[in-house]
Amino acid sequence: MRSTTQIRASIKSITSNSAKLRDKYHAVLCEVAGHTFEQGDPRMFDAILDGASGMNKKVMLKWIKANGFTAFNAEGKAVLNKSARKSADFADGDAVVEYLMGQTPWYEAEDSTAKAAKDLDVHALLAAALKRMDAMDAKEDAKLTNNNPAATAELFNLLVERAHRLAA
Repeated sequence: MRSTTQIRASIKSITSNSAKLRDKYHAVLCEVAGHTFEQGDPRMFDAILDGASGMNKKVMLKWIKANGFTAFNAEGKAVLNKSARKSADFADGDAVVEYLMGQTPWYEAEDSTAKAAKDLDVHALLAAALKRMDAMDAKEDAKLTNNNPAATAELFNLLVERAHRLAA
């Protein structure tokens, strides 16, 4: 194993490389937005997203939809957002790139580590509840009760509905 100093040096290098990579992605996203405005062809966004392993694609997609004159079809492929392109007030693609490069980068919208850690994992929550119920059921002196089965069934239906909605 390497020393603490060596590991910290690696962390610093990774952090720096990550920041540089996100900045490169931002520059290319801005250029593709300019291309999309000028040429009406958003397909290069597909190539960016396909190659964006390890990047926050949800945040990137949100930025593309808001700034790239692009929507996404049911297959997740980029399509031209004609109304956004038509209503935009830019002279050409270069003006789009210049404007977007001066705006907040796409990755600034990412959740902080603290928020990401606090996000509710529905599966983990339900698994913990089931584990606790199993533990209670296994105890001889403990009794699981369900005084209102209809209300419990309704809660389960709501949980299923929300789990499907969250997965979409």
